[in-house]
Amino acid sequence: MRQITTLDDNPSQSVYFVTEDSITLHFTLVYRPRQQAWFLDLESEDFNVYGIQLGVSPNILDKYRNLITYGICIETEDGLDPWRVTDFKTGYCSFSVLNKDELKECGDFLDGISG
Repeated sequence: MRQITTLDDNPSQSVYFVTEDSITLHFTLVYRPRQQAWFLDLESEDFNVYGIQLGVSPNILDKYRNLITYGICIETEDGLDPWRVTDFKTGYCSFSVLNKDELKECGDFLDGISG
């Protein structure tokens, strides 16, 4: 799991990330103050998804695990969903990209399979 540490308190941020499989991911994160929530757009060469609300999850992209070889883990200090524009800057919320092995482990965990 590789944490993206360049996120800050800018309400509109864009980050590029290259996976272990050499897939370039473009993340756009937008904070919407009326909803007190962060939203994610993800674009890559063969997969795009828009408007995902960030919430605490071992993999917010789990429903796409048969289509992609990576995932995104969102964690917070207290287990509540990120809700402030400062949540990344203060370290309250972490945003990490899962690799293939972590994706499988996470999928097994979510499916209730122990190994």
